[in-house]
Amino acid sequence: MKLRSLSVNQFKKFTSPHVLDGITDELNIVVGPNELGKSTLLDALRAVLFERYGSKAQVIQRLQNDRSQAAPVVELVFDVEGGEYALTKRFMKREFAQLRCPDGTLLESDAAEAELRRLLGFKEAGSRGSNPESLGMWGVLWVLQGESFGRPELADSAQASLSAGLESEVGEVLGGRRGRELPQAIERSLAELVTASQRRPRGQYKDALDHVVELGYQLTDQKRQQREIADTIEQLGAAQGRLLELESDDQDQTYREALTTARAELREAEQRQLQISAAQSELENRSRQLAQAHQAVDNREQRRNELAADDDELEQSAKVLSDLRDREADAQQRLEPLRQALQQAEERTTNAEREESYWRNAVTVITRASELDALRSRQSEIDSALERLAAARRAVAEINVDDELMQRIREASTALERANARLSGAATRITFDFDADHLGGVEVDGSALTDPQAVVNAIRPVVIVIPQRGQIVVDPAIADVAQLSGQEREARLALAEALAQADAESVIAAELRRDERRDREARVEAAIEEVARQGTNRDEVAQQLHAHEVWRSALAPDLLALLAHERNEAERMLQDAQDELSRCRDSYRQAQSALEQRRQSMEMLSGEVREQQGVVELATDMLKRRRTAFESEVAQTPDAELGEVVRAAASAESDMSREIDALQANLPPHSAELLQARIDRLEEVIKTRDSRRSDLGSEISRLQGMIEAREGAGIEESIEHTSRELDLARQRCARFERQAAVLDLLASTLREAESEAKERYLAPVLGRVHPYLQMLFPKAAIRMDENFNIVGISRQSGYEEGFDRLSIGTQEQIAVLVRLAFAEMLVDQGAPAAVILDDALVFSDDQRMQLMFDILTHAAKRVQIIIFTCREQLFDGLGARQLKLMPGDADSLRSA
Repeated sequence: MKLRSLSVNQFKKFTSPHVLDGITDELNIVVGPNELGKSTLLDALRAVLFERYGSKAQVIQRLQNDRSQAAPVVELVFDVEGGEYALTKRFMKREFAQLRCPDGTLLESDAAEAELRRLLGFKEAGSRGSNPESLGMWGVLWVLQGESFGRPELADSAQASLSAGLESEVGEVLGGRRGRELPQAIERSLAELVTASQRRPRGQYKDALDHVVELGYQLTDQKRQQREIADTIEQLGAAQGRLLELESDDQDQTYREALTTARAELREAEQRQLQISAAQSELENRSRQLAQAHQAVDNREQRRNELAADDDELEQSAKVLSDLRDREADAQQRLEPLRQALQQAEERTTNAEREESYWRNAVTVITRASELDALRSRQSEIDSALERLAAARRAVAEINVDDELMQRIREASTALERANARLSGAATRITFDFDADHLGGVEVDGSALTDPQAVVNAIRPVVIVIPQRGQIVVDPAIADVAQLSGQEREARLALAEALAQADAESVIAAELRRDERRDREARVEAAIEEVARQGTNRDEVAQQLHAHEVWRSALAPDLLALLAHERNEAERMLQDAQDELSRCRDSYRQAQSALEQRRQSMEMLSGEVREQQGVVELATDMLKRRRTAFESEVAQTPDAELGEVVRAAASAESDMSREIDALQANLPPHSAELLQARIDRLEEVIKTRDSRRSDLGSEISRLQGMIEAREGAGIEESIEHTSRELDLARQRCARFERQAAVLDLLASTLREAESEAKERYLAPVLGRVHPYLQMLFPKAAIRMDENFNIVGISRQSGYEEGFDRLSIGTQEQIAVLVRLAFAEMLVDQGAPAAVILDDALVFSDDQRMQLMFDILTHAAKRVQIIIFTCREQLFDGLGARQLKLMPGDADSLRSA
C-alpha cells in the first residue's frame, strides 16, 4: 500500500480543513514544532482506516474538536496493487463511510469498511475501538509517539501474517507453525509422565507408584489383622465374664423401689407448691385492687385542690387586667402635650432652614465670583507653560536618533565586525620579510609593496610579482568565501543604511546625536511636569472659566445683591444660621422621639390589655368545664362509696395473707429441688447399669462377628493375593520409567533439530535485518524466538546481550530495523505494507543517526516510509521528501 494524501476537518485540534499531500513512494518526512498536529495526523490515519465510522466508543469521542464539538471528517487517498482508492469517513454526527475504487465503483457504509479490511488485511474493530489484535501487522509497522524504543509487540493476528509469509517463502519446515506440533506433542506426552523442571513422576506414572505404596501398606495391614484375631478371642472371654456378674445381683430392684418413692414425694411437694403460688398470685391481685382504691381517693382530693387553686389564679388574672386598663387610660391622657411640643419644634426648624439657605446662597455666590478671578489668572499661566512645552518638543523632533535606531546601528556594527572576523579567520595570512633595499619592483595585486614587513590577509587569489624572478599566485582554499563575503557586504550595507537614517557619519557621531536628543527629551519632560503642576490642560481651564461666566450672567437680581456682603461676614452668618438650625433639628428630633416612645408604650399597654383579657376569658372557660366534670364525677361516685371500696380491698388482702401462712406451715420435709435431684441420680444409676449390660452384649456380638468374619475371609489367602498384585504394580512402574526415558531422549533430539530448523524458519526475517544491522553494528547478529520477539544481540566478542539490557537508544534502533525487515518481507509476498515512525530515533547519537538515515533511505526504495518529527535541525540530513500541511477544501470535507 502507498499513501498519497490525508485530509482532516474538525479533527481534534484542527478546526478547519487541512491536507497533507504529495506523499511519495519512498522516504517522506513531516517536520514541525510541537502542537503542529503531527501526532493528530497519525491518529486521523489510524481512525479512517481501522475505526468503524458508526462507533460511539470513547476513543472515537476523543476525536472531536473541543471548541465546536463538530463531526470529525477524514479523507485518505492510497494505492493498492497499482490502483488508487479514495476513502472518506465522518464520525459521531451523521456518520458515513465511502470508498471509491479504481474502477469507479463507490462503496458505502459497511460495504466500504468490509472491502477496506479485505484490501489491507486487518480485523473489524471492537465496541471499544481498534486494538493490537484487530490492527494486525499495521499496529507493528505504524509506531506511535513514545513506542519506538521497545521491542515490537506482535499480537496473534500479526504473528499469523508473518508466519503465512514465511511459510510461503521457506515452506512448512520443522521450525514453522505445523513443524512445531511434533515436539510439542512429545513434550505433552512426557509432561503426562513427569514434571517439566525436576522430572518427578506425575499422572499414570505417579498413580502406579502410589499403587505400589498402597499395596505395600495393604499387605502390612493384612499381616497386622492376622495378629489381631488372637487378641480378639481373649477380649471376648473377658467381656462375657463381666456381663455374668452384672446379671447375677439384685441391686436393680433396690434402685427402682427408691425411685418410685422419690417420685411420689415429688408429686405431693409440687402440688403444695402450686397451691402456695396460686394464693400468692391472688394476694398480689388484691394488693393491686387496694392500691387502685387508694389512688382513686387521692386523685379526687387532688382535683378538688386544683379547682380551688384555679379559682385563686383566675382572681389574680382579673386584677392584673384591671390594673393594665387603668395604666392605658393614664398614658392616653399624657400623649396630647407631646404632640403639641412636636408641632412647635417643627415650626422653629422651618424658620431656621430659611435663614440657613439665605446665607448659604450668599457664601456660594461670593465663592464662585472669587473662583472666576482665580481661573482667569490660571489660564494665563497654563498658556505660558504649554508654549514652553511645544518649543521643547520641536527641538527633540530636529534629531531622529532614538534608542531603537541606535540599537540597529550597534547591531549592524557588531554584525560587520563579526563578518570581518570570520573573513580574517578564514583568510590565508601572507607575511613579507624583505630588506628595505630589495623592495624595488615588488608588487602585490598590481600595487607596489612599500612595507618590508607587510601582512596581507587573502580571501581571493593574490598575485605577487618579483622582478626578474617571476610571480607567485596565492589561491586561498576557502570553500565558503562567497558566503562570507556576502555576509560582510550585507553587514556593511546595513550599517551604512542605519547611519544614513541617523544623519551621522560614524557610530560615535550617532551616539553623540542620540545623547543630544536625550538632553532635549529631558527638557520636554521638565516642561511636561510644569504643565502637570498646573493641575489640568488649557481646554479644561477654559471650559471651567466659560462655565463660571455663564453662571455669573444667569444670576437673578436678588442673588447679585448678595455680592454686597463681605465673604467673612457671610460665612460667619452662615455658621450662626447652621448652628441654630442644628439646635432646632435636635429639639424636633427629641420631641419626635419622646412622642414616638410614648406612642410605643401606649401600643405595648394596649397589647398587654388584649393579651391579658384573652388569658382571663380562656381561664374562665376552662375552669367552668373542669368544675362541671368534677361535680358530675362526684355525683356518680360519692366520697363515702370510695371509702367503702378501700375498706373492702384491705380486708380481702388480709384474709389471703393468713391463707398463705397456713399453706406454708404444712409443706413436706424435703423440697421439690432435692427430690428431683434424687430422682435424676437414681435414673442415671439404673440407666448406666442397663447401658453397661447392653454395651457388653454388643461388644460380645462384635467380637464374635470379627472372629467369624476374619476366619471366614481367609486372611492367609488375602495376604498371598496382595503379594502377587504388588509384584505386578512394580513391573508397571518399571515400564513407565522406561517410557519417560525414551520420550525425554526423543524430545532432546527434536529440540536440537528444531533449533536448526528455527534458524531456517527465521532466516527470511533475519536475512533482511542482517545488512542493516551490519551497517549499524559491524559483525553483529540478533537472535529472535519463534514468536518473532527480539531476544538479544551478539557482537564481535560473541557474547550475547539481552535485548532488555541494551541502552534505550540501541533498543530503539534495532526495533526500527526489525520493523523495516517485516515490511520488506510483506511487500515481497505481495501484501500491503508501509512504515510510519512518529518522533522516532530520539535517543540516537549523531553517528548512529547518520547511519540510520542511510538505512532508512535504502529501505525506502522498497517500502514507503513516513516520519513525523519536531526536530527539524536533527533530521535536516535525512534527505527525505518534506511534506507540508496546507489548508484544505471545506466542500469536500464537510462536517456536521
